[in-house]
Formats: sequence, C-alpha cells, structure tokens
Amino acid sequence: MDLKELKKKIPYQWRVQSYSKNKSSASCVAYIDVRDVMELLDEVCGPENWQSDFRDVGGQVYGGVGIRQYRTIKGPSGDDMQLFDEESEWVWKWDTGSESNVEKEKGQASDAFKRAAVKWGIGRFLYDLEIAHVKTDGPLTDSHKYPFVVDDSGNRVWDLTKHMNNGSRTAPAAPKVSKPAVVSAAEAKEAALKKEIVDLCHVKSEIPLLTKEDIKAFILKATALEYGEAKNAEIIERLKVI
Repeated sequence: MDLKELKKKIPYQWRVQSYSKNKSSASCVAYIDVRDVMELLDEVCGPENWQSDFRDVGGQVYGGVGIRQYRTIKGPSGDDMQLFDEESEWVWKWDTGSESNVEKEKGQASDAFKRAAVKWGIGRFLYDLEIAHVKTDGPLTDSHKYPFVVDDSGNRVWDLTKHMNNGSRTAPAAPKVSKPAVVSAAEAKEAALKKEIVDLCHVKSEIPLLTKEDIKAFILKATALEYGEAKNAEIIERLKVI
C-alpha cells in the first residue's frame, strides 16, 4: 500500500459556482464524484483496508475515512514483516460537509466524506486548478434567475463536464503559476561570485601571470566577500588547469 498514490489525478467533473450579474457568463469549479473516491481507495488500499463513518457533532454531520495501517512483526529469520490483521491500527481523518440543493442531508454526508478524503490527499490536485468561466444565455437578474450555459453558437449546454473537457470555455482552467523562489542577498552574492570566477577562467589565457594575491584582490573587488586561504587555493587550482 502506497498512500502517496491517493494524491494522483482521477476523473473530475464541473459545476457552475456562480452567475455574473453584469455579463453573460458563469464561473465553474471542478469536483470529484464520491464513487471515484471510493474506487481510488479500493485501488490503493484494498476494499478491506478502508472504511467510512459519520457522526453528528453539534448538529453538523462529520464524515470520516479510516485506513488500516500495516503492523510490523518479526519474521522467522528475524526480519521485519508487515501485515494486516485484527490487531492492525486504524487511522481516521474527519471533516464536515455542507448541504447541497438537492437531498440536503445526503449531500452533506457525501461532501463530508469527500472532504475527509482530501485530508488523505484524494482530489487535492483540484486546488491547483483556476476557476474557469463559461458563456451563458444572459446575466443573472431578478427576471432571469436561472441562466443556462451556452456554447459558442448560443446553443444550450446540457453536459457541462463534456463541454468543459472539449475546451469550450472562455477562460481555461490551468495550473496556478508558482511564485518564483525568494533568493536571499547572501545567495545572490554567492551566485554572482561564481559567475565572476567562471568569467575569470575564460580570460585566464590572456593574463600572463595571476598570483594568489591577484585572486584575493579580484574576489574582494567583485563581491565584497573575503574568502579564506583554502577557498583561494581551490580557485587557483581551478585556474591552473586552463
């Protein structure tokens, strides 16, 4: 059992999250179906090694996903052996859900189950997707409370997931762009110094004589950093091979 496999991508669907009041568009978010969550748990853990449970906590439905862990014992040869049995420990992760517009209690339980599964890593990849936008037959108004999604030809879309997966959206969902790593001043100076040393190596053949003191003066001038004797000796050895 490799629990890291629970984080892999699985089929997902789309639903409208909200309608615009100013233009003919709607925002959509991706979600996973509870049956696909169960299928992944069966595949990675084995049907007999996971279970779910539900509790009422202060009027809120909490769903839990429990996964049985390996128990380590000593084998006949003294080596560690891992096995599942009645003494194996169950690890639980819990979360609460929100009601759906249809069958509220059932929807809340299903949402709680999926949110608990997210804590195991299932469907976490969805958080890397941006909210997408699709065209509708009009903005949300008091007289038009239920806009519907349309394609580029203005025809009503009955299967939103198929429509989205065919690329028919005004703003495709794409992975979020990671922010560039923050480089400290010390790291920047070190990088600049390495570049200067490389450049110096390239012009070494044009310098008749390059002494130890020349090296020290060059580094100090280029970077305002003073290396120790060992580092200077290392740089000189590098230059000798040119």
